[in-house]
Amino acid sequence: MRNIPDEELQKLVLEIIKRCRKEHGKGNLQRIADAMTPLVGRTVTASMLHSFTRSDRREVRFPASWIRAFCAATEDDALARAVLPDHLRATLEIGENVRQAAGSLDKARELVAKLQGPSPSRKARKRR
Repeated sequence: MRNIPDEELQKLVLEIIKRCRKEHGKGNLQRIADAMTPLVGRTVTASMLHSFTRSDRREVRFPASWIRAFCAATEDDALARAVLPDHLRATLEIGENVRQAAGSLDKARELVAKLQGPSPSRKARKRR
């Protein structure tokens, strides 16, 4: 398991905020802060969030207890994924691949059913 350097986390928080800004426009930092406030149980401000992204403020660290709220407010789980230990990240990826494969299998079954036409039992019912 590797530790993620603070600079890397700062960059990731900033990237997520920028991606969110593209979707939601100006005033995004305040919107994120407002959405996080009830989830963390204390007032979160735009300036607090901004301080976590400033490279000249190395002593200011993003609180781990805020990660879920940040992910919910930004609708982006990249920060939560980044702090997962390697074995949990691998487990998550396996689960996502299984889920995707199951969806693909269901779609394949639908397509095969369409190619085969109505089932014999349906044909027999129609003749009656």
